Amino acid sequence: MKSIWKDKNFNILLYGGGISLIGSYIVQMSIIWEMLDHSDGASLIGSVMALSIIIPAILSSFMGTFVDRRNPKKLMIYLDSFQGILFVFLFFITNQWGLNLYINIFIIIIASFFNILYSLNITALYPKLFDKEGLQKTMSINMFLHSMTNIIGISLAGIMLLYMEVSYILLINGITFLLSAFFERFLEIKFEGKKVMNKEKSSFKEDFKIAFHEIKKIEILGYFIFAAMLNLSIVGLFYIGFVFVYKNVFLLTADKFSMANTVLPIGMMLASLLFTFAPKINNAYKFLKINVYLQGIVIISMGLILYYFNQSSGLIIFLACVFIFAFLNSVASVPARTVIMKKIPQDIIGKVFGVNHTIGASATALSNVLFGLMLDNMKAGMVFIAAGIFTIIINLFNKEKWYE
Repeated sequence: MKSIWKDKNFNILLYGGGISLIGSYIVQMSIIWEMLDHSDGASLIGSVMALSIIIPAILSSFMGTFVDRRNPKKLMIYLDSFQGILFVFLFFITNQWGLNLYINIFIIIIASFFNILYSLNITALYPKLFDKEGLQKTMSINMFLHSMTNIIGISLAGIMLLYMEVSYILLINGITFLLSAFFERFLEIKFEGKKVMNKEKSSFKEDFKIAFHEIKKIEILGYFIFAAMLNLSIVGLFYIGFVFVYKNVFLLTADKFSMANTVLPIGMMLASLLFTFAPKINNAYKFLKINVYLQGIVIISMGLILYYFNQSSGLIIFLACVFIFAFLNSVASVPARTVIMKKIPQDIIGKVFGVNHTIGASATALSNVLFGLMLDNMKAGMVFIAAGIFTIIINLFNKEKWYE
């Protein structure tokens, strides 16, 4: 098999997609810092993040059907082009009237909406661009790409916030999306897998019936619910927990805050890179089971650090735990997701993962609200300890039959 690094499609996604990802991470970090700087606690941010997730989540199943009815390559180009134009427009709006809470909320919600649509589309597109044998390696490299661009984007955000207004960061993001859309024009569809739908256009209701029938047939609904429960116990740490601790417990300034936030993607990047060269995981169930138990233990350790260590030494040890947690979390679901992706007919991947995203994102939204409320009313250490224990309990319900 030809090296994935020499594959034309992979390099287009690596470099073309990487440009827009860097811009997106810069905007994301800038908006979060802006909101942390002008809000009284974690509850507001948690609620806003939940709102940005739940609205697209409600539409995810419809978005999955929408994706499956479109040419995935053209849809990717249209999505990036539209986002590029939108962020350029937002630059003129914010440059003229400034940035406020409502514009922040709009940017977060609209970015979340397009991120979900893009994610469903790229999930449906991957099997058409890469053969099944190279799918797991491609996905792990893609995670490496996300982590690497996250590091670059977050690091640049800290520097850029010191020298420019957020409106100009929006402009840069718009330009990166337009550049990605240009590169994506050169993608080549190589594979067409098995299909279960007729070529004739069916109704959304009929599409849902087909998708749910396939979910029941290959017995993956349990996995979707299990993954959603993990979202409930873990994702709030990413969106609210870590940034709250950096800003309000360790009292970091904007530049140090950005640097601390790079530890998470550095851990993810290293794990994804090593996973790329690792042998194929044959037992996805066992791999995920052990991984999640370890994640729970590390989260509990973070809570204990927040309780028993002082600000300076505690930060270093806490960041070390964040790195280990990121390393584990980055590759936890890759083998399982690869197995499930291979089981689903290509022409309904969007619909099936749309259902998955509706379930998972609902749990993610609830996670943000809960973490926001808990961090405002409990000690941060206790919140982390509770999250770690809950993660371990959820893992007891992981079933081997889902990965067969």
